[in-house]
Amino acid sequence: MAQGLTALELASGELLRGPTTRRLPQVAATVTPVTAIEDVLRPYLADPPCAVAFSGGRDSSALLAVATRLARREGFADPLPATIRSGFAENDERAWQELVIRHLELKEWHRLEITHELELVGDVAAAGLRRRGVVYPFNTHYVPYAVTGTDARSLVFGLDGDGLLGDYLWMGFKEVLRRERRPTRMDLDRLLLAAAPRAVRQAWAAKRLDVAAIWLRDDARRKVARTLQRQAFAEPVTWPRRLAWYVRDPVVATACDAINADLAHAGVRGCAPFWDVRVIASIARDGGVLGYGSRTTAMRRIFGELVPDRVKARPDKGFFEDVFWGRRTKEFIETWDGSGLDHTLVDPDVLRRCWREQYWPAWTALPLQVAWLAAHSRDEDLDRLVDR
Repeated sequence: MAQGLTALELASGELLRGPTTRRLPQVAATVTPVTAIEDVLRPYLADPPCAVAFSGGRDSSALLAVATRLARREGFADPLPATIRSGFAENDERAWQELVIRHLELKEWHRLEITHELELVGDVAAAGLRRRGVVYPFNTHYVPYAVTGTDARSLVFGLDGDGLLGDYLWMGFKEVLRRERRPTRMDLDRLLLAAAPRAVRQAWAAKRLDVAAIWLRDDARRKVARTLQRQAFAEPVTWPRRLAWYVRDPVVATACDAINADLAHAGVRGCAPFWDVRVIASIARDGGVLGYGSRTTAMRRIFGELVPDRVKARPDKGFFEDVFWGRRTKEFIETWDGSGLDHTLVDPDVLRRCWREQYWPAWTALPLQVAWLAAHSRDEDLDRLVDR
């Protein structure tokens, strides 16, 4: 399989490898997070058309806003917002999207209305699976689809803004230290845990981490749990050290490489500013020792008036899991004979039940694609024999 994914990674849907060797560079004190993002965006805007994958969420809105201001200031064409809209009511982001487009006064906007065109083993995903095998994450085919029907030469996408700015272990008690909210008992526990040696933190995690991969055999689940425990509680407490640790994250690195490879196959250059080491280094310095506190505080501090405050302070985000479970995917689930996956790692009956319930698609989707590709590779081999 592509990326050298192990049997346990394919079965669990989790990436279980060690950190990369990436390092944060030194950046000048005059470089703010926004100017660092501008430096990353400039060559793409200078070679138009440059599209921005735009969902209406905080990250894509911020990148679109920075790109728009930079383009107008330096005489480039406006970036093209490229939006995939799901036909499911619970995924409707239209109000957020329109708020940002009005705020930026953008005239061009590429929108694709979909239902199940991007399902796990539909035409778009299947073409990628046949071409390069199964890759992590399962939904890399989603990103290039955003510029279908355009002549975009590049696509800016907001990879892992949550992981960079808001989804970290010690954020809660830093909100308390910054007086953003009153402390709770959980904050006290986290504060004591932060001061404990790493071995103590990992032992604490070993007792409390609930591994959701219920389709794995017991030994496989324990191996996954041990790896996730080590990853989660290796996170440093102080902000600069935390981002020096974050920039080596193998999960984000692998996802970025896979997305860029799919974009390159489509003839489009990919740009992920939130994963650029210069941007991360500027955010590490800008946040000081404690970091920003909450996600909203970080957005306000970094992006100011570039983004409407309602968007910066969004209490939710869009989820598009339903689009992955279309008719062809469900038909495969019902006809699957259990082959293609290692039964010493996977209980096929439990896994099928998880698929039927659309359980944890971020994890169950990868083994589904593995099983589908194995079945269809076998069918295609038989077809070639018949043709002879």
